[in-house]
Amino acid sequence: MKQLSLYNKIAFLILCLGLFSNWYFFLPVLTITRVATLALLVGMFFVKRPKLDNIFYVVAAFFFMYVTYTLLISLWHSQYLTYSNAGNHVFILLLIIPTLWLFCAYSKETMRIFYYACCVFLVVSAILAVVEIITGWHLPMSNMFLLENKYIIPEDTRNSPTGFFYNTNDFAIIVTMALCYILSYRKLISAETKIWKDILFVILGLLTICLTHCRTALFIIVFFVLFMQRNIFLKYKRILLILLAVLVIAAIVAFFAIQTESTWVRANLYLYSFLSLFDSYCLGYGLEGDMYYYANMDNYNLFGHIINIHSYLLHFLLTSGVLFFMGYIVLLVYIMRKIAENHGRNEFWCMIPLYVLLLFAPSSSNFLWPHYVFFCSYIGYACLPMANQGSFQTEIVCS
Repeated sequence: MKQLSLYNKIAFLILCLGLFSNWYFFLPVLTITRVATLALLVGMFFVKRPKLDNIFYVVAAFFFMYVTYTLLISLWHSQYLTYSNAGNHVFILLLIIPTLWLFCAYSKETMRIFYYACCVFLVVSAILAVVEIITGWHLPMSNMFLLENKYIIPEDTRNSPTGFFYNTNDFAIIVTMALCYILSYRKLISAETKIWKDILFVILGLLTICLTHCRTALFIIVFFVLFMQRNIFLKYKRILLILLAVLVIAAIVAFFAIQTESTWVRANLYLYSFLSLFDSYCLGYGLEGDMYYYANMDNYNLFGHIINIHSYLLHFLLTSGVLFFMGYIVLLVYIMRKIAENHGRNEFWCMIPLYVLLLFAPSSSNFLWPHYVFFCSYIGYACLPMANQGSFQTEIVCS
């Protein structure tokens, strides 16, 4: 098979740079991420057509229908649609198609490039988070462009890093995905076996997540590391299950004992987002429909004047309806099945349900589209031939 060309390697590296530094990096209008995406898309038409797995066509067809349907629903509720929102939604499809093509057609090479990009990003993110905490200033490369703190609740005086992303939770979500990808790649694909590097990456990830105060991301990392050490867990499962039960009870008690106004505002957002589905007959409100729905409610003060659902998958559910939301979940289950068939129930297989949980974390949902590249990487692993892998052949798969 023809190897990935230098042209596409450079374009993919630029795409990674743009993803990990958000869309205002370098070019404020025509962003570096969009430039790289278009370069990859054009490159697809000028290279020899590679053999693609059926999973490529399944995923591409789903996202084509999803983008088209959401735009049509948005037009039906025409007061909700703006050119910028429509353009950003179409960009999701333009991002997924060439990225998915690279991961499916040249899985080993693309996954290796993405691995190095994630490593650099994780190190830079940890440094960036510490600098922002110490100085109290959000750096100019951060999308917030603020020299002061900005909070949902004015009384909240914590200084949390925003990194390259819109808010702390966006930053934590991408850091968590990058860390899980690094550890999975090193264990299943890379030939490296240096344990100190794995420990270093875990420390960097935990440090960064602790500074952002994102409890969901912290839980995902802890759970993922426990899954990686599942052989030890199975050996001492009774003791660890008791310890896990104690930790869960302590977490629940702490959650209800330490409540803030922000917690209740978010709980109301989630509750009414589900109730709003019945008003749309489970078909969705289209792009930015949640904002108009909340703003027109009589008890608008329940949301503390916040009119965005602040959760990627809940935003997906509200804008595109139950059918496409369930379709996306089925698609993820399909990818899990493909991974299990080809490679067993390993770290990449485990990353998908954790990915779902992570996307329910509070976030600036409209701006969290970088996670689709991680989504494509899971598919790339499902398409990765056994013969091309490094240390995977000696891996003991947990059935």
